[in-house]
Amino acid sequence: MIDVVFNSRVVESYRLLGNENSQPASRKVYRDVRHADAMWPGQIITMLYEVVPTGQRTGRLFSVQVGYRQPGPEAAKLVSAKVDDSAKSFDNASRDFRFAGAVALFGMLLRDSEYSGDGDFATVRRLARGAIGGEDAHERREFLELVDLAEKIVGGMKAKG
Repeated sequence: MIDVVFNSRVVESYRLLGNENSQPASRKVYRDVRHADAMWPGQIITMLYEVVPTGQRTGRLFSVQVGYRQPGPEAAKLVSAKVDDSAKSFDNASRDFRFAGAVALFGMLLRDSEYSGDGDFATVRRLARGAIGGEDAHERREFLELVDLAEKIVGGMKAKG
């Protein structure tokens, strides 16, 4: 179980990226519950939200709780964290966050999402290239090859279309 609760004093609305069928939520209680029944030990889950701030730049942005169960008869465990608004620019975010942003934009372009804004394959490549490094550099370079291939396919489809 993953439970994300946004602070209504700091967040006016939010939208889970990749969930194109829902409009940005702007309720009094900012709650988005996801069941992680198919999660495996060591698996990493990434959830990216588009957040519209209220204008107040200080305070807790959101809190998150993750419930999990170890194999065996042990009771479920709950881990929680509060995340403050750090006011970092995207360029100063971690390499992993920037790469996740590139992958998210790539997915929106493939789905021809109305939320991709003025993003394009060149932007995906620029963001991804700026996030290459570390142990996963090879996989990230392979992602760039996938972006190039997808752009050729999409471009060819639009030319015929």
